[in-house]
Amino acid sequence: MFCANPECPHVRDTKTAAEYRDGIAVCPECGARLVPDRPAVSSPASIPAARDAPLVVVASFNFRQDADLAVSMLVANGLQACTFADDCGGVDPGLGFATRARVLVPETQAHVALALLRDLKQ
Repeated sequence: MFCANPECPHVRDTKTAAEYRDGIAVCPECGARLVPDRPAVSSPASIPAARDAPLVVVASFNFRQDADLAVSMLVANGLQACTFADDCGGVDPGLGFATRARVLVPETQAHVALALLRDLKQ
């Protein structure tokens, strides 16, 4: 099993994908889901450009913490993502029930984010 995250500390330090024994599903260094085949080491530039892409909602959650967890997983897999929650910065979490916490990603990365989130739910 290999870590395919180009931002993984191991990849940045060694320029090679970290290899783990079977049975390990998540990279212990960056938290990315491991893949069975050694990936070609790529730079973050290989992820679709997101600088000028509009943001789209890929998931919504009742609690900000759940949205933040999803964002962390997406970022660990090399995507850009953020949480949008109207809860007064966490001061009034009850507002989250009126407006759910949403996970936003650049439109160019939405298909990858949706696939990762789908895998997370399974």
